[in-house]
Parts: sequence; structure tokens; C-alpha cells
Amino acid sequence: MLSLTKAHAYGNDFLYVREDAVEGSDLAALARELCERHEGIGADGLVVYTPTPDGASMRLFNADGSRAEISGNGVRALGAILVRGVAEVGAQVVVTTEAGPKPLTRTAVVGSRQTFRAAMGLPRDLRRASVRVGEEELALVVMDIGNPQVVLLGPLPDRARFARLG
Repeated sequence: MLSLTKAHAYGNDFLYVREDAVEGSDLAALARELCERHEGIGADGLVVYTPTPDGASMRLFNADGSRAEISGNGVRALGAILVRGVAEVGAQVVVTTEAGPKPLTRTAVVGSRQTFRAAMGLPRDLRRASVRVGEEELALVVMDIGNPQVVLLGPLPDRARFARLG
């Protein structure tokens, strides 16, 4: 029997398992099996973690078994798991990832929902770019904070434009 926790943040869902529970396992294969949405539990990735005195260290396996240095949503959800028995709103933990340590501060608790501020660090490969989507030229900022990120510059798109661009 394998003890897992499933958590989500902003549209990403992850499975969390302690490192000592899967020691000696092929973690890439385990991620593919568990994260498969039709025959497994279903998730965007598997986070294997080890508690530390100030929080935890973690490794992230994507649903296809590949590795990722970090996921901001995955880090914050692990923070919520680590402090779920702590009532203090300002609870702090550090999650050590393959992209470095990420300090987290819980800023709110409403029922079982927790909100965190995460210090993700400075981005690498920061640059402006543009891309054509249909008939529209989009101004972007591209960066890497352990995984690639893109920020669309300009006003927030309305629903129709968002659906068209997506």
C-alpha cells in the first residue's frame, strides 16, 4: 500500500509521496503509472519529497516520467501539505528543489484552502519575443525559473480573445 496525497493549485494537480515510501522504485515509471488519467489516479506530475527541519526537499516527475526542476504550483501545494496541521497564517517553510531553495510564507487559510507567497528567485534567459497567432502579433516576455514561462504583455484578454489565442 502506497500512501499518496493529491493536491492542486491554479489548474495543476500533483501527487505527493514521501521518498522513503518509494525508495528503490523506478520513479519515472511510477509517475507514468500513477499520473495516467484513465487507468491511474491522474495528475500533472509526481512530487517525491523528504521532510527537512525547515520544510522539505523535492523532485518533480512530469506525467510522462520526464523530470522538471520545479513547478511553482507544485511547490506551493507541497507547502500546504507540510503546514496543514499548523494554524498560524504566517507559517513559513523552505522547499528545496532542483532549481534551488524556495522560501514559502502562508498568507491565508480559508477552510482547507491555503494561499502562499513563494520566492521563486530570479529568472534565467529573460528576453522579449513576439509570436504570430492567427492574424495577431503578440508581445511576450520569455523566461526560465526552473521551467519555461511566458508572459503576454498588454491588457488582460477578454474570454473570446483568450480562447482564440489559447
